[in-house]
Amino acid sequence: MALDIITGVSNVFRRDYSVPDAELPGQASGFLNPNGSDPLKQGEWVFLNSSGQAIRPTTLSTNAFATATSATDFVTEADTGQAVYTAMCVFSVQGDYPAQALGKVTCIQSYGWEGETDQYVGTPSIGDLLAVTNDSGQIRSVLGSSSTDADIIVAICTRGPSGGKIRFRALQPYEHHGA
Repeated sequence: MALDIITGVSNVFRRDYSVPDAELPGQASGFLNPNGSDPLKQGEWVFLNSSGQAIRPTTLSTNAFATATSATDFVTEADTGQAVYTAMCVFSVQGDYPAQALGKVTCIQSYGWEGETDQYVGTPSIGDLLAVTNDSGQIRSVLGSSSTDADIIVAICTRGPSGGKIRFRALQPYEHHGA
């Protein structure tokens, strides 16, 4: 299992988001195809595009969202044109039949909940700010320690690697300024 929720979920908001046609199970490389080359995993992080669909970043970078915000496909605030930080943790499991049938992925929208995940890179320590980053050259959005300004912080590490997982507390996404 890629994600274990530590806190109660009764006050956590979940929502199903549709995905673009290219990500549906009928597409060989679609992330809802459980047998595809890189299927979506529980505990991974997705973003919303301008159509309100859950997507992965389309390019690789240290901070996936920093690259993604330059794409015209991403949500921007109407008044300022600035990126709206829409990073959300995937709650659907790989191969989830309702997700495949409906073409929707369930995401956790709330912040302040705590969980454990094996979807991370590096060796985060307690107190490290965690940003969404890529997974060793794959287009997969996982947690990693924030290393530069402009990283989009989504969580704080509450326990370092143990048994192949880290524990984290989700935060309201924000842009990191200063190390």
